[in-house]
Amino acid sequence: MVHCAGLAPGVDNLLTILECLTATTRAHSQERFDGTQYGALKKAVADVVTGRLTDIQGRYHEIVDDQAQLAKLLTHGADRARAIAAPKLAQAYRACALRAGLLTLRAPYRYVQTRSSRKRIGAGQLP
Repeated sequence: MVHCAGLAPGVDNLLTILECLTATTRAHSQERFDGTQYGALKKAVADVVTGRLTDIQGRYHEIVDDQAQLAKLLTHGADRARAIAAPKLAQAYRACALRAGLLTLRAPYRYVQTRSSRKRIGAGQLP
């Protein structure tokens, strides 16, 4: 029997799943299932989960079956992601001394002290 006062973890989990999928409260669940058999609660949760998954599968098949619309959605999403990521990616490239698009490291610089000044030279250059 389901007794809502001191809930076993399994009962609490089932009630939480049911409440999330049906947008009901614990008070409503307690009123509905207090004193009923555990099997009735499991069946109610299974019915709700099955119904929700059927809706999700139906929507999935609608999207996947329309290849032109799917390609359009994916392209739109990629364009949005690129626009959002571009400023941060450019900042990361600058921070890591990378050249955007080339993914090559800039030559490291070192400083050479001459008699009159300090001179910055790139790798491969002789002092």
